[in-house]
Amino acid sequence: MRIDHLWPLMEKVPDSLNPREYYELGVVYRLTGWIELAKDCLYRAETMANGDEVAVHAERLRRTELPRMEVPNAAVEGNIEGFNLMRTEPDKAKKVFERLMETYPDFEWPFTNLAKIYIREGNMEKARGLARYAHSVNSQLLRPIELMAHIELEEENDKQALSLFEELLKLSPLNFEYLIALLQLRNAVLNWPPDNPPDSYGALDYYEIGYWYLANQRYALSKKNFEKAIELAGPDENYVKVDAERLIKTQLPKVDLPDHAEKRFSLCCDQFEKDEEKATKELKELTEEFPDFERAQVLLATLEKAHGNGEKAEELIETVLSDNADFMPAIEMAYYFALTRNDLKLALQHIEHGISLNPFNTDFIYAKMALARKLYEARTA
Repeated sequence: MRIDHLWPLMEKVPDSLNPREYYELGVVYRLTGWIELAKDCLYRAETMANGDEVAVHAERLRRTELPRMEVPNAAVEGNIEGFNLMRTEPDKAKKVFERLMETYPDFEWPFTNLAKIYIREGNMEKARGLARYAHSVNSQLLRPIELMAHIELEEENDKQALSLFEELLKLSPLNFEYLIALLQLRNAVLNWPPDNPPDSYGALDYYEIGYWYLANQRYALSKKNFEKAIELAGPDENYVKVDAERLIKTQLPKVDLPDHAEKRFSLCCDQFEKDEEKATKELKELTEEFPDFERAQVLLATLEKAHGNGEKAEELIETVLSDNADFMPAIEMAYYFALTRNDLKLALQHIEHGISLNPFNTDFIYAKMALARKLYEARTA
C-alpha cells in the first residue's frame, strides 16, 4: 500500500513509479494546479500502461482537463494566486486573471476561472463570452463546456443545456456528475426514460436508464437495466459493461428486495425535510424488517452519527460491511468514521479498498493524498 509518491509533493516527477502511481500523482498535481508536472505524470502513465484502462483514463484526463499549451511557471503561479483569491477577494482575483489573459491568451484556465467569478456575481453575459473564448482555444477541454451548460441552466434554457451535457459526456464518458445532470434534463424535457425502450436501444441507453433508477431508489429496475447493458455491450462498449458490473457490485443491494421495500425507503428519503422524527421511525422499522437492505442501514447510521450516537452508527456500518464488503456507501462511511477518530491507517485501508473497486474515482485519490500528508506530518513532527 504505497503512499509516499503522493506526499511530500516534489517539484520534479519521480522516476520508478508504476503506471497506476503515475496516474494518481498526475491527479494530485492537477488538483494543486501544477500543470506541466500533471501532464508529465499522465503521459508516463499512458505510455507505460500501453493501452489498458489506466492508459485510457490518463490520456482522457490529460486531454480534457489540462491546458493544451505548455504553461510557463509564471503563468501557473499566477493562476494559483488568482484561484486562492477567488472566494475571499474576487476583485483582486479578477485583476490577476485579466493580467494572465492578456499575457497568455492561449492559457485557458484564467478565462474559465474569471468566468466562474462572473457566474457567482450573476453576470452571465461576461461569463458566457469567456467560456466561449476558452472553448475556441481548446474544444477538448471540459471546463468551458461545463460553464456554458451551467449558464444555460441558470437562464432556464434546458434544451441548450441538455445538448452541452451530451457534448461533455462524449469527451468524458460515464462521468457521474455530467450523467446525472443529463438524465435529469432528459426526464424534464423529453419525459424520459421510456416505459418500453425501443428495439434500437443499445448498451449505453440501458446503462443510462439503470443509472437513472439507481439515483431514484429503484434498485431492482436499476439492476435489470444494467444487466441488459452488460448483455448488449459490444467490443467497443467494454467500458459500459465494466462500469455496469461495478455499479451492480458496489451500489446495489446484494439481496433482491421487494418493490414495496424500495418504495418505503424512497418515501423515507423524501420525508426527512418535512418530518425527520417520523421518517427516522419508519426507517428503523424498515431496517428491522429488511436487515439486508444496505442503503437503508447506511442512511440510519448517518442519522445516528448526526444525533451523537457514533458507536451505534459504527456498529451499523460494520454489520453492513460484514455482509457486503464491497458496498461503496458503507465503505465511504467507514472511512469517515475512522478519520473522525484520527485512525489514519484504518482510514487509508478503507480508501484503498474503495480505489480497488473504483480505481479512477478522483475523490478517493484526493483523500488518499490527504491521508499521505497527515501520516507524513505525524512521522516528521
